[in-house]
Amino acid sequence: MTIGQIKQLTKEDQWDNWLQDIEDTMIWNDLEDYFEDIVPTLADNAPKKMKKDFRKKHELVKIIIHAALGDNIRERMKQDGYDRSTHKGKEVIKFAEKAVKLISGNMDHLYNTQWKDIQWSDFKMWTQFMNEL
Repeated sequence: MTIGQIKQLTKEDQWDNWLQDIEDTMIWNDLEDYFEDIVPTLADNAPKKMKKDFRKKHELVKIIIHAALGDNIRERMKQDGYDRSTHKGKEVIKFAEKAVKLISGNMDHLYNTQWKDIQWSDFKMWTQFMNEL
């Protein structure tokens, strides 16, 4: 193995760890179905409260992912066609993965930013999470 191959493996391991942390956080917050985007879209005649909750949970998934990403990665995602208003759950991760592959040296930045604080927090309410951000 060359040094370059070892560095690449390290980055891939870090990315795998980061993805696992994201998925664990979704499970802890009972958001895995929203992350996987397998929650059926609500009918037009669904109650407003259900629609609001549906949108809020999808938005929470995006906020958790975005809070764990650096500004440069989010900017690169936009350049690659990411639109926060339309993409959901794992789609966001796919854009982030593409951006990370194109930006060298960001794996440490991904893991060492706000993510560590958010990862170990236990938010009981939406407002607590928003206040923390």
